[in-house]
Amino acid sequence: MTDSAAPIRTAIVGCGGAGRNHATGYRTATDAELIAVCDFDRERADALAADHDVAAYGDLDTLLDDCDPDVVSVATPEQHHVEPTITALEAGADVFCEKIMADSVAGGRRMVETAERTGGTLAVDYNYRHMPAFATLRDRLDAGDLGDLHLASADAHAYGWHHTLDLLTFLFGEPQRVRATLDHDPTAVDEAFRLDDVLYVPSHAVSATIEFESGVLASLSSSIHTDLDDHLIDLAVYGDEGRVRLTGMTPGDSTGTVAPGPLAAPLRDAESITLDESFVRSIVAFVDATAAGEAPPTTGADGLRLLTLERAVLEAAATDGWVDL
Repeated sequence: MTDSAAPIRTAIVGCGGAGRNHATGYRTATDAELIAVCDFDRERADALAADHDVAAYGDLDTLLDDCDPDVVSVATPEQHHVEPTITALEAGADVFCEKIMADSVAGGRRMVETAERTGGTLAVDYNYRHMPAFATLRDRLDAGDLGDLHLASADAHAYGWHHTLDLLTFLFGEPQRVRATLDHDPTAVDEAFRLDDVLYVPSHAVSATIEFESGVLASLSSSIHTDLDDHLIDLAVYGDEGRVRLTGMTPGDSTGTVAPGPLAAPLRDAESITLDESFVRSIVAFVDATAAGEAPPTTGADGLRLLTLERAVLEAAATDGWVDL
């Protein structure tokens, strides 16, 4: 257990774009101190280390032995999250892992089981939850400002597919069952995003219908054939008191256009931030929770639930029927 008065000593494995966002987040957080970074590509590790004046490593085991960090951020490519997470947890560190948490449901279970066995904290970085418009919407829906909720409809760029699934669970709770239609060609997706066990980035078309335990029925459609700069997510939510609709959200504008409706005023007042800024906010929120001894905003169990849902979408599309979760 760390000294509550001392900063949380953090390290990062994976020094690409996500790792750089984590470094900025830890530098921004009041209660964190970045002490080391690691990457198999030593030049990339050296470059990020030089930017933040910290130690650079080419091997995670050596970093853990030398630095004994309190927290390790796993910001490696998606197929390489499981082993660094398990290694760090078994060394006594907590882990903040980038999404998608693993390339398979089995891998995600291993990560969660290791955290339970070691007593460590496993968190997953679903940063869209920290965009002000979505956080405001969650607060207003929880307060009952839209009445009883019945229906949600979302349309997302393929790169926002997994984020939007998470946002639906963030807003409406536990998914109960799903059915789906899928037209997917893995070769149309960048090789880094091709995962066999779960649908991480869809290609031509996917349409899923999700029933939540809360009674909400949600639909989500996604395709890679749209311009990410112009379209990330559109979302509408229907309740007894009317409809909320956000359109035109992009990587540079987390709010987009707010349609007239019961919650239009607070959503229009919500600050619009960039995608990179949402990473920083999610990392700061994780640090704040850790410093306070609280559960992280998005846990390993949350990440595993998303993996299970993404796997169920594939099963539902293959069976042309409902799949229980």
